[in-house]
Amino acid sequence: MKAYFRHVGQTLARTIDFSGRSRRGEVIDYIVISAAVLIIVNGLAGELAPATVSRWTAFAVQYLILIPAAALMVRRFHDFGWSGRWSFVLLAVAVRNLVLDLLALIGGWDARRVVEGLLAYVDWLLFLPFLFLYLLLLVAPGKKGPNRYGPNPRENADAPAREAAPAQTGAGS
Repeated sequence: MKAYFRHVGQTLARTIDFSGRSRRGEVIDYIVISAAVLIIVNGLAGELAPATVSRWTAFAVQYLILIPAAALMVRRFHDFGWSGRWSFVLLAVAVRNLVLDLLALIGGWDARRVVEGLLAYVDWLLFLPFLFLYLLLLVAPGKKGPNRYGPNPRENADAPAREAAPAQTGAGS
């Protein structure tokens, strides 16, 4: 459980750091913890606040969670040795959702429905690249060893454990 919060803490600490590399565990942990936070905030806002306030609160929290995720996605693409520019596909989907959610809050669901109907063809163009890149970030391992974006984060995270292991083995013999 500590690893979840450590990864989320690393992501939050590196909110505006687009350099270096991040492991897939960091991405998965951030998604899981931020989804849990969003569920809790939505539940509390729904119970304690008027409907309008709870919708705006949910909107704000949902998109505040995306701010550190932007840098995390760039660092994750760096882990593959790819340019962070690939994250623009993911950003396009996030911006699309942001605009539609904001439109629903301001103009109502009918206004959103009209714009969503116009964007239906764009959605199909974005869906397959988005799905491929999103699954890649979650499932594919990064490149072994250092690349032009920095050292392998897995090796750096495992280094203290490897250094401590021989000392513990020698002490127990």
